[in-house]
Amino acid sequence: MNLHKKSLQAILLASLGFSVITIHQVIAGNDSFAKQRVKVVSKHKLTPASYKINRQKAKKGYAYSAKLATKKFKLANYPKTSFRATYKETLSVNGKKRVYYYIKSTNIKKSVAGWVWHSYLTKSSSAKRISITSKKSLESLIKSAPDLQPTSTIRSLPNSIYDKYRSVFNKEYNVGNFSDGGTFDHHTAVIYVTDSDLVQAVSYAI
Repeated sequence: MNLHKKSLQAILLASLGFSVITIHQVIAGNDSFAKQRVKVVSKHKLTPASYKINRQKAKKGYAYSAKLATKKFKLANYPKTSFRATYKETLSVNGKKRVYYYIKSTNIKKSVAGWVWHSYLTKSSSAKRISITSKKSLESLIKSAPDLQPTSTIRSLPNSIYDKYRSVFNKEYNVGNFSDGGTFDHHTAVIYVTDSDLVQAVSYAI
């Protein structure tokens, strides 16, 4: 009886040992952040801006899914790709705060996106170098930006471009003259609503 009991204990211990080893391998193999405690401290939307990968700092860096759950892509594989950052998130990783940007590629056919540590990114200075030489080039620039959200590049164009292609901006951003002359006084207009039930709705619409 004692021999049978000892044999049973040995089998159970061996089984438990195998289970522990198996579980450990699954957790360790998932991702470098799998064992760490990750919490979202804050998150807010950014004014869309263009970034490039910092080649020197990001040699071994990756973009991640939400809360650093899994790796999305290796940053070193996209040295010439332009990215647009739209969100900023502060995470607590094992009690230490780290800032991440959500970026998405803008100039490659197969788009990639993910959360990247902010120090792996370098803000692009394309706004200073861009040259609008035709209506078509302006329309292409506008189409590359989020709908009805002009990027810093578009907002930094010379006044001469706005004057020359006024009709394009009116069409793409709904900034045409929709009111009679004299309606606005110092960029301000008074609206009278005769039906009191519609006051709140009109206020929200404005």
